[in-house]
Amino acid sequence: MDTKDSNKRSFSLFGNYNLHEPAMNVPVHSTPGTNALSPYLNFDPTVLNPSKSQFILPEGQKERRGRLELMFFTIGGSVIAGSAVGSASGLYRGLRETRELTGSVRTSSIINYVSRQGATTASAMGTIALIYSLFGTGISWARDVDDELNTVASGGLTGLLYRSTAGWKGAVRGSLFGLGLSSIYVKKTMSVPEKMRAVLLKGFGDRDNLYIGETDVPKIKDDEVLVKVHAFGVNRADTMQRKGQYPPPPGVTDIIGLEASGEIVLVGDKAKEQWNNGDKV
Repeated sequence: MDTKDSNKRSFSLFGNYNLHEPAMNVPVHSTPGTNALSPYLNFDPTVLNPSKSQFILPEGQKERRGRLELMFFTIGGSVIAGSAVGSASGLYRGLRETRELTGSVRTSSIINYVSRQGATTASAMGTIALIYSLFGTGISWARDVDDELNTVASGGLTGLLYRSTAGWKGAVRGSLFGLGLSSIYVKKTMSVPEKMRAVLLKGFGDRDNLYIGETDVPKIKDDEVLVKVHAFGVNRADTMQRKGQYPPPPGVTDIIGLEASGEIVLVGDKAKEQWNNGDKV
């Protein structure tokens, strides 16, 4: 190596350094023959790819989205559904009304029925979805909570506003219809079945003891809540700590290492002062 090259120095924010300083000659491979890594990651990359999942996600459970996120899906879905329903209705009406026509005249008439009825129904359902979404988002922001009361109130106000041009009687009927429809939806979605798929335990202290199966929905006491689990797992660090000399903290579960997160779906009478349906825990 040339003496001049060995004495060459470069500049950095942390001062000058020698280009050929032995301390800077850090290998960029964790082991011979592997892909290049950063000089600051000189370790076995297999530790970054655990062979098993750290959490078990129950089948069909997803994170609940807010009103603003659901607005676009609700409006778009309503327009598409309205277009499909209206087109089917227009096709039926067109076939019935053009029975005496033949050829291209009948075809054109049927197409007109389908396009006209499809556009009308899509526009109506899209407008209803827009009003409902705006009311739902506004009420959620005002109350700072998203629960079934927002759904029922949004349904009633949507029917009231949409039918307001038909006079006060029509507005009242629309409001009652919206209240009834939203109440049926809330009752159906918030009802607790007798059986449910859940994460079950075959034993304690190991992630492999968890599995998904069908079980009876537990009956809660007046001071208890029923939680719909979104994520479930065993904390190995907590398991190791609580098996040692450190006692478990007060108020936690007796099952070592058990951790879960989810949403409250049923509240006992005495627990309603502290918890509500839809609370994240």
